[in-house]
Amino acid sequence: MAASYSFRKSLSGFNREDVVRHLEYINTKHNNQVNQLKSELQNKEQALQKLRQLEALPEQLAALQNLCDALQQEKQAQQLQIAMLQSQLEEAQARQTEIVSRTEEELEAYRRAERLERQAQQRAEQLCAKANAIVTDAGIQADAAAERIDQLAQQTLQQLEQLRLEILSGKNVLTQATAALETLRPEEC
Repeated sequence: MAASYSFRKSLSGFNREDVVRHLEYINTKHNNQVNQLKSELQNKEQALQKLRQLEALPEQLAALQNLCDALQQEKQAQQLQIAMLQSQLEEAQARQTEIVSRTEEELEAYRRAERLERQAQQRAEQLCAKANAIVTDAGIQADAAAERIDQLAQQTLQQLEQLRLEILSGKNVLTQATAALETLRPEEC
């Protein structure tokens, strides 16, 4: 990690200016690395925050599921209404045999019931199809978001480990430099 550096010799050891210059170079290099890693860490944290916002997708998925449930209930209510209309139609048909003059009215009621049944069935099918498509899309998006979150988390962990190793390396260099400076200190008389 540390590059070898030769110092000029002076009467009492190495040239002090060379040593100070070298220490300043090492300190500047270390500070630049730390600042770069901090910047990368900040960028990764921002990306992680954006991914956390994607965690709201399951809640949206639940809301869509609730919507589908509501549509299903509406379909059931419409089926009940259809059943009621069918029973009314059957009553009208029973009266048809009794009263010939009301044939046209009963026929119209039957057509209306069929039309309502067909419309209700079509509407319920359309709503369920739309809800299912939304739920499927939301599920795909949630899976993709989870995969991206996993990847970014792995990258962040690797970069944090690299940062930790670089900081340890910088500490070791500074410790070695301090020890070297201690050996250069003149002995007191």
